[in-house]
Amino acid sequence: MLSKILLMPFTLLYGISIAFRNFLYDQKYLRSIRFDIPVINVGNLSTGGTGKTPHVDYLIDLLKAHYPLGVLSRGYRRKTSGYMDVKTNHSARDVGDEPLLLKWKHPEIEVAVSEDRSIGIPSLASQKPPKFTVLLDDAFQHRGIRAGLNILLTPYHELYTDDFLLPAGNLREFKSGAKRADLIIVTHSPQKLTQQEKDRIKTKLSPQDYQHVFFSFLDYHPLYQVFKDGVTLISPKKDSDILLLTGIANHSKMKDYLAAKFNKLYERSFPDHHTFTNQDVESIINTYKDLKGKDKYIITTEKDLTRLFPHAHAFNNLGIKVLCLPIKINFEAKEKQRFNKTIHFFIEKTLEEYLTIEEEEYDGH
Repeated sequence: MLSKILLMPFTLLYGISIAFRNFLYDQKYLRSIRFDIPVINVGNLSTGGTGKTPHVDYLIDLLKAHYPLGVLSRGYRRKTSGYMDVKTNHSARDVGDEPLLLKWKHPEIEVAVSEDRSIGIPSLASQKPPKFTVLLDDAFQHRGIRAGLNILLTPYHELYTDDFLLPAGNLREFKSGAKRADLIIVTHSPQKLTQQEKDRIKTKLSPQDYQHVFFSFLDYHPLYQVFKDGVTLISPKKDSDILLLTGIANHSKMKDYLAAKFNKLYERSFPDHHTFTNQDVESIINTYKDLKGKDKYIITTEKDLTRLFPHAHAFNNLGIKVLCLPIKINFEAKEKQRFNKTIHFFIEKTLEEYLTIEEEEYDGH
């Protein structure tokens, strides 16, 4: 608490700059671009750990059989700049770990990175077939563009209503920015929530009349071995030594899940988006060697895998079994149906309006 008090003067200065920027956009001194095609933005008010990438992944699974689809991301911490189409043979250093992961999982769809979404969206959508839909990964604060549908994520245990602006807290802008959202998803929720608990959280969030609130939870899939040809599912015994290796914003849920499955769980955690160096890998391997059990494994996330991949040979040369724990998000059955219908309705409505405008312009000529 003392540290937050000491940081309050800096928070005040940061808040003034954010308030002035939003004032310029709200009063239209700065321009926001709206596109005719369906654009869905998945973002948050905080600095990370809300589960943006799994939610974008969910939307891809939901939509890719129905519409030509593209994903646009900033490509956080990439070493390149400008607009780039993401290829499966890129590295995380080239395009960022999250865009690369989405391309690995969905090689059939378009994935691109661009710091400037107002340039990135037209570049991604150019010469694409009708009904092309764009998913924006983490563009809630990028007010230079106006997505047709804004989805705001907030974690169940760290609601934005309980947080503060940077640097005293983790919010990138004022809580009032949530009013720009059309849908609010409370992420990392328990799989089974009572209606009373849902109502309690909705009361805290105090959504606007036009906003719908949903609750998503993490759904873990079977472990599989990486750095090998093909996909091999592996189920370690309960008494195996497990080294949990992560470089993500929040791994507490994953840790709790694995702790319930294995008696001996150790961990090495790094900052979110951490680029693993040779020295890091050597240190990780030494930690692994110190584990006393006969059966021992390293378990990591799919996102971390994109940054560990350049070091695959270091693990393979020593016969270290590195396993990946895939994560999906899901909703309760009724909420899932309602959420999916909301997404499809937005896209169909936007496409109908777009085609009507095109027809009217054509008739006018």
